[in-house]
Amino acid sequence: MTEPTVPMPHDSWEQPTMPVQTDRPPRRRRRGTKWLIALVILLGLLVGADRIALLVAEDQLAGRIQSSQHLSQKPGVSISGFPFLTQVISRDFPHATVDIHGLTANTLTITDLHADLHGVHVNGAFNGATVDSLTATAQISYSDIAKALSSQLNVAGVQVGAIQVTKAGNDQIKATYDLLGATVSAIVDVSLADANTLEFKSVSFDTPLSGLVTPSNFDVKYNLGSLPFGMNLTQLTFTASEVDISATGSHVNLSQSTTSGG
Repeated sequence: MTEPTVPMPHDSWEQPTMPVQTDRPPRRRRRGTKWLIALVILLGLLVGADRIALLVAEDQLAGRIQSSQHLSQKPGVSISGFPFLTQVISRDFPHATVDIHGLTANTLTITDLHADLHGVHVNGAFNGATVDSLTATAQISYSDIAKALSSQLNVAGVQVGAIQVTKAGNDQIKATYDLLGATVSAIVDVSLADANTLEFKSVSFDTPLSGLVTPSNFDVKYNLGSLPFGMNLTQLTFTASEVDISATGSHVNLSQSTTSGG
């Protein structure tokens, strides 16, 4: 009797090898990525060139302001706007700021002066400029006012004592010092005598030494006409530690010295 044939298991059969398919990105996608990277690099270079040109222009404008306004050091200058290269091409800067520190005007020390220049137009040779208009603020500390007033306080031509100045009220300061063991004090009005002059005028006086010290010792005018850009003083604001001054100017020429405003 013949034994039946047993079929071989399927897993012992030799299975055909299937080819492995690899997904490759289209060449078009690779080209697009390269162009994007190149564009980013180009934009970075343009922005870098724009910022370098801005720094150079700010330094040159600061030098021009220092020269034309006879400053002892370069002021801080910042030019607004982006991109900057388009402003260079047109030679017009809509807005720039200038910061000057430690400025002396007729024995009065101005701690800080900040000016906003509007409409800065550079000439064709880039060695001069004009400014359409400006607004500015400046600060004079009470300690610096005290130094200036102390130089005016004298007996028979000799300075006596050192004045201390504090805020007394709206548009007023209190000037106090000791003389021969006695306290002398005065309430002093501070106002704008004109567009370039600060005026100090005593309105009340308290001293047991009336024969030696008179109210006129506190009455003095300071002409600040040498302020940069020929700016005109417009308003005084009194704080706890200083007098804040507002000023304006127009048609400023940065190609030459300016000593009076428009």
